[in-house]
Amino acid sequence: MRPQVFFDIESLSARRDRLQRASGQTLRELHGLFAETPACYALALPDYPHNAFGRLRVFATTAPELERLAYRLRNHALRIGDIRLVPEDFSGAWRCYRRYRIPTRAQERHADGTLRVRRIREADEARLPYFDMQSASTQQVFRLYVQRLDSEPTPGDCLPDNYGLSVSTRCFALPDVS
Repeated sequence: MRPQVFFDIESLSARRDRLQRASGQTLRELHGLFAETPACYALALPDYPHNAFGRLRVFATTAPELERLAYRLRNHALRIGDIRLVPEDFSGAWRCYRRYRIPTRAQERHADGTLRVRRIREADEARLPYFDMQSASTQQVFRLYVQRLDSEPTPGDCLPDNYGLSVSTRCFALPDVS
């Protein structure tokens, strides 16, 4: 996947207090669709840090990939923006959006018992955006924290996870297109 085209997704929920819940619901829908076509879509949070739960930006290599995604989302209460091209000569900022890992309670039992609490505190102090998620297989509820890092353009293909995010073993950057 190469970030060559993108569109923005916004919840139609006008109430600010419902945006976080709506964004989480949107990401859950995207996660299911991203899992069907692995490493095809990448996710950015273009309004962060000013508004962590504003738009979600989805990148793909081709416009037909985004058109298929938009079609699958057509019955949801979302506003899907026009497909836009990333300029070939883009010289602006690049950002890496990656999952900020919080150990599970089970993992914490084997450590000294403080890593989980410390990582949650660090994420909250840094005001990292998070999405309330629920595993379809185990029904466990968890928070998916997203960390944004300044980065350089990624040579070669990007390999996002099923949330559209970078992982520590496959870091990639997305253009911060205005």
